[in-house]
Amino acid sequence: MLDTHEIAAKKPSTGTLSDGIVHGKKNLKLIEVNYKRNVSSNFTERMVELQNSFSYADHSDHFWVQPEFSLLYGSPVYTAASEAQKKALNHLYWVCFYNYSIGGEVTTMVYNQLTCGAFYPLGGYETLCRELDVETSQERAHVEAFRTIGQQTEMALLGDLIFDRPMPNYVEAALIHPQKGARSFIRNSPAQFYAVQVGVSPFVASQYYTVRGLRNIQLKVKEYRHSQYCQELEKAGAFVPAPTAVSHFHYLDEAFHTATSQLISHDLYKDFKKPSAMEIFASNVGIFGVQRTMQTLSGAVPGIFTDDSNYIPLVYRMLQTPLFGMDRREALQAVRQCFCAEHEGFHVAARYHEKALSDNRKYMEEVDYLWPINRELRIMAKAHLSTAIKSNIQSFKRFEQTLSV
Repeated sequence: MLDTHEIAAKKPSTGTLSDGIVHGKKNLKLIEVNYKRNVSSNFTERMVELQNSFSYADHSDHFWVQPEFSLLYGSPVYTAASEAQKKALNHLYWVCFYNYSIGGEVTTMVYNQLTCGAFYPLGGYETLCRELDVETSQERAHVEAFRTIGQQTEMALLGDLIFDRPMPNYVEAALIHPQKGARSFIRNSPAQFYAVQVGVSPFVASQYYTVRGLRNIQLKVKEYRHSQYCQELEKAGAFVPAPTAVSHFHYLDEAFHTATSQLISHDLYKDFKKPSAMEIFASNVGIFGVQRTMQTLSGAVPGIFTDDSNYIPLVYRMLQTPLFGMDRREALQAVRQCFCAEHEGFHVAARYHEKALSDNRKYMEEVDYLWPINRELRIMAKAHLSTAIKSNIQSFKRFEQTLSV
């Protein structure tokens, strides 16, 4: 595990310090317990082993997650698909879900190091910084496993990397949606302002973990079901595909990260002096930003909370590969049916979004200094099936126009 912070020879003190910091004894103890449990686990190592031995052909004849977690689930394309095509769509869902998750993983790598820059100089938080370093190394391993399995799967099924997402976009993914084309300074400025504050303010750094906690929970809602599926197969003595096991071990790894987020965002900030108006503003900017990434539903990938506009051209391309063998006219009509009309996949997406919204609201109950729009998660709550379909209709029209140019 990556470990760059040395533990001071002297045991960290508790009590009031001259700079206004009060080290909470309970906080430090819980952080130490979580750290020891994490470093003694082997979930990351098992993911690496599965990644290194993965061969798509060995796992292609099995569902990797429950059928409702399939690309285009419930759509006319899925309903008409053969059993082999349904398994392929299940595998491609896994690819898309974890390509999306990589955004949070890479963002965590960046912000873990930024927040260490705010915590470590204070003294007394060495074990916390060591835990964040361990988590950074784990996230790197997670990304490698997801990309290796995902790319091999796409090449086997499609002969091309259609759903693979470019890594540079991910640094922004925690606060703003990745968009195509140039990124203007104005659009980036909230994230840039927030990143600066995270690196210099212990309070804002601690509240980044409210942002991370919200993302952890929305992932956990779906990945809990993935982990359940793995355990059900094991209990039945059935074959467990490597990607299924990777989902399970990732879920277990992330439990340590979720505990870290909760300890920091709910308790650690109380060690610091009362935040200034600027610090409160910066913290709320971060939470407002992450809400915007969870305010819609995907009919293509039911387990993620994102706009379908980026998936429309990708599904169009996928339908013209040998997996489905459609011509351009057939593919365009199928895309219209999958994205622009209500089907069961949208209802699956809405169900998991409702669960995530409920869990996230509970998470926010113990966080202080929140704007009402953030405490109540009003932006996230805007997600609705009819709104998603209306947005998809507009996105489809724009996409259709590009084909006629």
